[in-house]
Order: sequence, then structure tokens, then C-alpha cells
Amino acid sequence: MRDKIKKINELCRKDGIYKNDKGQSTVSLWSKIKYFRQVFGDELGIDTSVMEYEDYYICKCKILAYDPERVLATGHHKTFKKQGSYQLCETFAISRALSFFGILESDITSLEEYNMLGIPMTRETKGAV
Repeated sequence: MRDKIKKINELCRKDGIYKNDKGQSTVSLWSKIKYFRQVFGDELGIDTSVMEYEDYYICKCKILAYDPERVLATGHHKTFKKQGSYQLCETFAISRALSFFGILESDITSLEEYNMLGIPMTRETKGAV
């Protein structure tokens, strides 16, 4: 499993590494999701649940193994309704679970989360490993 996680991180880095002015580096959540599915196929799964409240959504995400069934990582995210939709909340929770699973550059926060927060990110690399 470690080799597969390493492969996913290498593929994500090829899509680009992004840094903020504090030197924190991250990758795109779309790369993490895409390569997780590509490398693990149906060996591992993603299970989410979204709870809606008056002003916000909370999503819980689990990375699951199937034989035997067990939780390998979890992630949570809270999105205020004025910031985005329940789909956005779910996507960010998936990204967090993948980060806790080991699919990340150095920061658990994804490029898209930084963008939503208005924190500028600069592309460091494209195609580097």
C-alpha cells in the first residue's frame, strides 16, 4: 500500500506543486482524487455523509478497505452556505481524508481550499518529481 501512496504522490506532483507565502506546499485535490481512483481502483473506497444545518454543511469522509472492511483514514469539513455548496463541503472532506491517508505534498490543505480562503498560491513545479 505504501508504494501505491508514493505513486499517487508522484503523479500529483507532476500535475503541479503550489506554495503560499509561508512556504507551505500543496497539490490539487482533483489530482489527489483522480490518482487515488486510478491507482487503487476498486481495492479501496470513499464513503461520505453530509449533514445540513441552518447556516452550514458538515461532511464526514472515510477511506475504506474492503477485505476485511475497515476504515483507513477519515476527514471532515465544515462549509458555510454563503461560501459554497454541500458538494464543495464533500469534496473538501474527501481531500482531507486523502491527506490523512498520506496523499499530500506537505500541507493537508488543498490548493482549492486555499483558493476558497483567498490565500494566494504560486505554482512551483509542473512535471517535476
